[in-house]
Amino acid sequence: MRVNSLFGLLLFFLARTISSESFQDSIVDHHNKIPERDYDLRDYFTVELQNECQLRQFIDNFPDFNFEHEFRGLDNHYVFSTLKSFNQIPENAIHGINDQLHGSNHDALTIEKRSASSIHKRLASDLSVKALHLLEPRKLEKRAPIPQSYDSSMEPVFAAKEKYNINDPEFIKQWHIVNPVSPNDDVNVTGVWDLGITGKNITVAIIDDGLDFTSDDLRDAFNKEASWDYNANQNLPMPTLDDDYHGTRCAGEIAAQKNEFCGVGVAMGSKVSGLRILSGKITAEDEAAALMYRNDLNDIYSCSWGPPDDGASMQAPPLLVQKSIVKSVLDGRGGKGSLYVFASGNGGFRGDSCNFDGYTNSIYSITVGAIDWHGKHPSYSEACAAVLTVTYSSGSGEHIHTTDIKEQCSDHHGGTSAAAPLAAGIYALVLEANPDLTWRDVQYITILSGVEINEDDGEWQDCAVGKRYSHKYGFGKIDAYKMVELAKTWTNVKPQAWHYSQRKKSSLKVIGGGDAAFNDTISIDAKDTQNSNLEKLEHVTVTVDIDTTSRSSFSANLISPSGRKSRLAIARQLDTSSEGFKNWTFMSVAHWGEDPAGEWTLELMNHDKNNDVTLNSWRLQLFGPTIDATKAKRFPLPGDEEEPEVQEDENKEEESGSDSETKPEGTEADVSNPENEHSHDEDEDGKFRHDTTKHYGEYFFLLIVIGFCICLFYLKAVNGRRPHRRRAEDYEFDIINPESDDESRYSATSPRFDYDSDNASLLIDQDRESQEVVHNVEDFEIDSGDENDYMNGQDKNNQSSEPSHI
Repeated sequence: MRVNSLFGLLLFFLARTISSESFQDSIVDHHNKIPERDYDLRDYFTVELQNECQLRQFIDNFPDFNFEHEFRGLDNHYVFSTLKSFNQIPENAIHGINDQLHGSNHDALTIEKRSASSIHKRLASDLSVKALHLLEPRKLEKRAPIPQSYDSSMEPVFAAKEKYNINDPEFIKQWHIVNPVSPNDDVNVTGVWDLGITGKNITVAIIDDGLDFTSDDLRDAFNKEASWDYNANQNLPMPTLDDDYHGTRCAGEIAAQKNEFCGVGVAMGSKVSGLRILSGKITAEDEAAALMYRNDLNDIYSCSWGPPDDGASMQAPPLLVQKSIVKSVLDGRGGKGSLYVFASGNGGFRGDSCNFDGYTNSIYSITVGAIDWHGKHPSYSEACAAVLTVTYSSGSGEHIHTTDIKEQCSDHHGGTSAAAPLAAGIYALVLEANPDLTWRDVQYITILSGVEINEDDGEWQDCAVGKRYSHKYGFGKIDAYKMVELAKTWTNVKPQAWHYSQRKKSSLKVIGGGDAAFNDTISIDAKDTQNSNLEKLEHVTVTVDIDTTSRSSFSANLISPSGRKSRLAIARQLDTSSEGFKNWTFMSVAHWGEDPAGEWTLELMNHDKNNDVTLNSWRLQLFGPTIDATKAKRFPLPGDEEEPEVQEDENKEEESGSDSETKPEGTEADVSNPENEHSHDEDEDGKFRHDTTKHYGEYFFLLIVIGFCICLFYLKAVNGRRPHRRRAEDYEFDIINPESDDESRYSATSPRFDYDSDNASLLIDQDRESQEVVHNVEDFEIDSGDENDYMNGQDKNNQSSEPSHI
């Protein structure tokens, strides 16, 4: 009996234990899934028990508490809830209960509702409860990415953005408009916008590789009637090649619209046209036509291209191109003259100079160099005596931010090819402010409003117009507001006059091996300049015929009667051509405002003792305003001018230092220097340099033959010639330098158009050949890049047979 009783008692306790554990497990298992919480109706709290076996007893003791789930991760912690309306577990009650549980404050319990007082007391006295924790809902904050720090220097940018209602995302990066990092190192254009001047009714032609007129930034600014594609022979100059982005980027600098896309142009109210010539082969006729296309609609031609920037090439425009430029200057814009804005070139770090480029050293070009966003001279920007001004572009780690093709934005546009269109856009503002300005008035305004920079750099020298000049920076950087303010009240200058000296023959030998200068002089008589109606100087050009065994160690300066110096030629180490300077024309703007009368000195240096240098002849061409505007003459087109008179060398055994006589009236314009084109046809012995005072009978007979040949040739050209253009899709394209084995191909093989009477027979052959000349796109380079691209590139023209892309 006792055994049975003991066995029964054992079974009872075992059953009770199993039942308790099963209950505990069932509760825990039942709440493995966390029920959704309702913080609006219920309060949630955690109960910490002494051990898990006490959970069932706690639930039985407090039936008004709803068990929710185990506390995830902590033993003996359980989550309960109660209705808010019951207000059983207010926060202050929790604190009081915990204090009593820990014996620290037995008087802390606060009873807010009579109905809950017994629960609070029972909780505080329950030995199984260690603590209560109210679970109030709260929200944690993300550790978000650090926002762009607000820099007080950005205030001018944001102020301009708000003032002009500019929502374009790239505007805050367009430091060339408002520079927050280096204040005052921008084009100062916002003040012009305040005047309501944005370039309205002005069209800038982008002569380049096309223009994406479907771009959101350019669609409304595109002037279809003023555009043409010379590569595809169609009206719309749409880029079709992968690297046809250059022209679109340039156009964006000028006329990009306010439209929440990319950035804005400096002349956002202007129009842009596209003249596509750089995406394939063209002829001289194509190039000439492009440079004067619709000059009744196109006011400004922006040109960011030219001969290779390889430190070795020397190339001038073909005669047909020279004619087109002069004609457009004479007749464009209703007779006020088209504006030509040329990039100075990106070969500076290769030792190149823009006076070896017949496009940039034309008197009709506004030649623009580059400065970076700190106002410093970047190594790529070419310096020379033809640089009129500078403006902003890439360097010091920054670039120009502008529009790109395929609905993209560019943050990598740079080089002097970005500086030139930026200047062109500012000239659009100037022409809106005063549409009556002539091409020379714009050059005057550029000079007089220029802001001098970097006084300790650039070898600044005083000029007669009250400004200082530097071969690096011209007359200083462009300031848009100053230019526009000056233009608004500008009185046009008098028409242009010119005076040419005789072509002075010489036999001056320039001994090499040092820095000693060998000089020759030409005297300009004041009576002669008066007879030429020339009041004072603007541009000065010097045409030289110099033999060298290598151009790499030769340099030349021109010194005016007042002592001011122009650096005409620098020693370009990569230029090993033996072609010399065959009737090459240099140009300088450094003598602006001077009196032309007096003795001019040509200073020649030969820095290599193994180099032979001989001056054969030279002459001066002086340009400036007329004394009497009523006696102004129209420029003859290149090729139509009279032959220059020749002064013979008086002493071929000694240095030629005698003064030449001067010619009363000028007969040609500067860009019309057909002598700038080189030829192999004339031998080094001077085969065609006859004395013009002899052999009159032979010359008369020769002229008859020439006339007959010209007539035959003209009839053949009119009746038989048809233009041939190739579409861009028909050929491989790249904008490249010439290959290295073609030593100075541009300076050596281009035909030279010499109109001296002793070269009459040569003239016929060369004119005939010129009709067949096809100018490959490889003859030109786009000044496209940023400084880093150039610095990282190799001089492939001298080191590799592979083409180089600039």
